[in-house]
Amino acid sequence: MQRLQNHIAESTTTLPVVGVVALLTWWFGGEGIVWQHLACLALSTLAAYTLMETVARHALLRIRSRMVTVVFVTMLAAFAFLHTNLKACAACLGMTAVWASLFNTFENPESPVQTLHTYLFLALLGALLPPLLWLIPAVAMCQVVFQRSLSWRNIKAALLALCVCLLIHWHDLPAFACAITPSAHLDIWQRMWLDFLPGSGHALSHPAAFLALCYVLLMYVTGVVHYLRRRYADTIEVRMHYYSILVVETLLLVLLILMPQHLHLLLPLLMLATAPAAAHFFALTHTRATNLWFVLCSLLLVGIGILCYHPTLLDLFSHQVSHISLPHIHWSSATELFESWGYWGMLIASFIAGSVFPFSSEAVLTALILAGMNPMRLFIYATIGNIAGSMFNYWVGSLGKMEWVEKYLHVAPEKVDRTKRWMTRYGAWIGLLCFLPVLGSVIAVTLGFTRANPYKSFVAISIGKATRYAILVQIVASLT
Repeated sequence: MQRLQNHIAESTTTLPVVGVVALLTWWFGGEGIVWQHLACLALSTLAAYTLMETVARHALLRIRSRMVTVVFVTMLAAFAFLHTNLKACAACLGMTAVWASLFNTFENPESPVQTLHTYLFLALLGALLPPLLWLIPAVAMCQVVFQRSLSWRNIKAALLALCVCLLIHWHDLPAFACAITPSAHLDIWQRMWLDFLPGSGHALSHPAAFLALCYVLLMYVTGVVHYLRRRYADTIEVRMHYYSILVVETLLLVLLILMPQHLHLLLPLLMLATAPAAAHFFALTHTRATNLWFVLCSLLLVGIGILCYHPTLLDLFSHQVSHISLPHIHWSSATELFESWGYWGMLIASFIAGSVFPFSSEAVLTALILAGMNPMRLFIYATIGNIAGSMFNYWVGSLGKMEWVEKYLHVAPEKVDRTKRWMTRYGAWIGLLCFLPVLGSVIAVTLGFTRANPYKSFVAISIGKATRYAILVQIVASLT
């Protein structure tokens, strides 16, 4: 049965109408320099067009619909504080280019040009905000596990793009080479990855930004839950594309949680990644409940847009909300947040650090020991969390298939079988090295990919992680 949400999703006039409304609100509703408005409008238009072409080319929706672009454009138009943010609009254009290039590599091991473009665009995103370079390993995993385009030619193309990435950040390399003490390395790391964008205050202190984030999180939950329940109806290719989007979407959400001071740049990227799954929900469901949810979400977005465009109403709204008794959380970084949670914060921080997501649990552990907390309990919580993170990596790797190595790398079947037998018997003990930064995550994913013995892998990973934290706790405790 066709409902309001389906008529809007399938109508050929929906996107033109939304485009005209977005253009009017963009031009008349915001404040700032005219050329900034024009530049941001041009970049956003190119991003929307690239997104529309990518969705149509790879048939991300089973019906003829422009709903993905409509969802993205309506959110972008409603959040007026983004209309003069050149970096955010440029980042959106770069991310749509990443999707377009990555999806063209699907089951095509001979696609070095598309692979090169994918990682070049990721390198350019890293130039806007260095922590976005953490998207590179996530996209690489998606290309191997979901896009199934592993080959030596594609690997060489990716490495060439990574060389360009190093050239972009070449000015920070001498500082790393000259830094002798761990504290010096930590200072450089924070400057590069956490405090890259200038600004004062917390981004979430702005009511408009907070409302926008809440709405995008609502779309994130709606889209992810819906797609994981209804993915069976899509083709394998479409499912692989959506899985790639969901991985990157989740990583962007983690980065936003870890670095809320960069909300004005990370939020538009999260909006872009959220749009496909949310549009899938709005376009391909037909029940009364989903239609009601569509109406409520639309009205909520209109209300947030009105508040964003009228500072007086927004100030009144924030004044009313300020009278509600809620706990106030103040933190300048995710490290301070986890420190405020004590032992449970140590557990969560070590899990994030042990998984494919970027974080340093050592800083949290050191701060908590210096704060006077029990080193032995911190050791236990940190070890358990880090082991769980590595086993999560093992599970991610187990989603892949050894047959891909034979098919795309043209390795003889005998060698593949011999490697599988060796990894099953002895390879699990490589997990002892999972304590190494960055490389440890790769090792855990590889163990899962090659189906190494899970019990031996667990024991090896546990030994390595426990030894690492025991040494770290001993060093920090001896200095206090």
